[in-house]
Amino acid sequence: DGLTAYDLDDAAVKQASIAAARRAIAATDGGKLGRTAYARVGPSTLLHTLVTDTTAPADETTALEAAGTRVSRV
Repeated sequence: DGLTAYDLDDAAVKQASIAAARRAIAATDGGKLGRTAYARVGPSTLLHTLVTDTTAPADETTALEAAGTRVSRV
């Protein structure tokens, strides 16, 4: 479902940050991948790089990589 947030204000801040940036980089633990929150930020193609841990589901990271997002597992 792309990038989401848990409230509308947070989503608006994230949208503005992404719009003003040259690259969007997100860091999250693997447990958040594959889940959808209430407020939509935008499509996952907005994300240039995702930094996550080794618990990230392989199908989710593979789909992100196929869409052009660089995934770094630490």
